[in-house]
Amino acid sequence: MAISAPSIQEVLKGIGSKEFWIGGFVVGALVFSFGLAYYNVQAELDKKNLELATKNLEMHKIQFENDNKHLARELKETQREMSELETQYSQAIENQKALYNAMAERCHEQRKYLKALHADYGFQTKYTANYEYLSILEKVIVQIGEYAENC
Repeated sequence: MAISAPSIQEVLKGIGSKEFWIGGFVVGALVFSFGLAYYNVQAELDKKNLELATKNLEMHKIQFENDNKHLARELKETQREMSELETQYSQAIENQKALYNAMAERCHEQRKYLKALHADYGFQTKYTANYEYLSILEKVIVQIGEYAENC
């Protein structure tokens, strides 16, 4: 049993029949219905995506505002720490200057003592024969002289 294809005349006869047009109308209505349903589903999906995107933007906006508040707090804290450090630095500079002045004053006193000890050594060598005292005096003069030179 062989199946043969319809001839063109049979196909053209079928186009003119009532059943063909009813079938075409039904198929067209189904295609239109499916297209409309697809459009409605796509529109609903677009609406949901828009709502989700809006909520996402609002969440990012809130996160951005919170980050800005946090950064502003950190900036204020850093500025406060910076001012404290500047104050400590200026105090350290003042302390350093005071220390230098005290060291300079101490060095000046050591130089005065050194001059006095040199004078005493000269006096002792001229008028005394106490060699033990002279050796101790020489050691003290050398030690104080080193300190005075390091100033």
